[in-house]
Amino acid sequence: MASGRELAVFRTVYFASPSQSFTVQEDSLAPLEYFYTFTLPLSDASEPNILWQLLRRDAPNDQSLCYLAAALGHEHMHMAGVHLTRYREQSYCLNGRALRSMRLNTALQTPAQLAAAAFFSLLMGILQGLRGHHADMLLHLRSGSAIANHGIYNKSHTAQPELNEVTRLLEKYCISTMLFDSLGDEADKTAAVLRHDPWAVKELDPGWEQDEALMVRELDSLVKELLHFMRSFRVALHDSSGRTVAVQRLEAEYRDSMATGATLSKLAAKQAALEAALEVALEETRAGRRTIASRSVLSEFALPQCLLAKIHLQCFCNKQSSLQEELPTFRRILDLQKTSLTLSRGRSQPLSATPFSLGLGSIACLVSVARLCPLYSIREEAIQMLRLCPATEGVWRIEFATRLCNTIIAVEEQRAAAESSIRPELGLDLVPGHCRVAYYSFDPWSESEPIRASFFQALGSVENLAYKEVNFTY
Repeated sequence: MASGRELAVFRTVYFASPSQSFTVQEDSLAPLEYFYTFTLPLSDASEPNILWQLLRRDAPNDQSLCYLAAALGHEHMHMAGVHLTRYREQSYCLNGRALRSMRLNTALQTPAQLAAAAFFSLLMGILQGLRGHHADMLLHLRSGSAIANHGIYNKSHTAQPELNEVTRLLEKYCISTMLFDSLGDEADKTAAVLRHDPWAVKELDPGWEQDEALMVRELDSLVKELLHFMRSFRVALHDSSGRTVAVQRLEAEYRDSMATGATLSKLAAKQAALEAALEVALEETRAGRRTIASRSVLSEFALPQCLLAKIHLQCFCNKQSSLQEELPTFRRILDLQKTSLTLSRGRSQPLSATPFSLGLGSIACLVSVARLCPLYSIREEAIQMLRLCPATEGVWRIEFATRLCNTIIAVEEQRAAAESSIRPELGLDLVPGHCRVAYYSFDPWSESEPIRASFFQALGSVENLAYKEVNFTY
């Protein structure tokens, strides 16, 4: 913790602007110092973006941003293990101060005001994610997306680059929450805000293959398009509390549709182009023609996510492959993830010691491997690799992800054992397809424990999925 003299210097440097019309409370000084010293650099390292530079520039003279920065710094201090007296009380105080200031000072008239309001919502969403308040996080991300989309659609002739960038990040983080529980009631609400046509596939921007940052953005776009497309193949029914009680597959109705075929062809072509470009970038790095330092940290994790998109396309959409045939791809994903997670890149600490990251998606990628791969040894390795990830990434926490993966495997093993259906010729290391968990749904948005999870499995040859409820804590 900084001394009183250091805090005084910090206050003079950052909050002594002649135009400043507000006073920074004493209880905000230490969190603000921590935010500028540690939180902003970590945010920029895990999600490189011009918005963090604007935040550093504007927060000293914007009361709402100042309060948000203090609240973010305070949560980061707690996650990093800094001793804080009255942490919970101070957390609620700083959060409430930021929220009240945002409501009082937000206007929605000019493009600049729309961009600022959407940015406030983005930061509030990140803050609630760090606090573990996922319902509030969703509320702010959706609100920000609605504001940003209003600015894009209605004021496009004067739209600012900042508004476009805020819109992109809000959409990316909304999509990450939908991947968390893709058919849940909350995912439906988020999809309604995003308003994406499941049959639409955007063309790759000109020159994208020359810039790794653009490659990553195009991959984000592919993931969004693929998720919305795959959601159109299943219908989930929810009870009055929002709990998923039934899931029905609709693949048979769509398989022969011309619109489906055209969309699948575009998605597959886009994925193949991105995979080829990312492979070239990786090979150039290995050959020394591209330095590791010049690569965005997001690009290190892009190829594994691109390969996961290919697995979904080939196994669940085109039906051209099976998960068992994709074992080499799962193996490659783990190898790439391990390299990226353990590569130092001049970091002062390994990623496993990082309290949070914003855009890496490393936890979600490993969870997907553990959930989808039929080979026990690869699944177990993916679970073990979770300890190499940052402790928190959006809605994902390592402890929760580990517990979820282990529970899915246990549910599958119990069904296989009950039916005595593991065939000797397959070996005990492979999970029979009909015993797999096809979909899971749970209610992590509430803060109560235990969390109720539903694991859906196929019922014979019919298209309906049955589910088993499991309560677990983490």
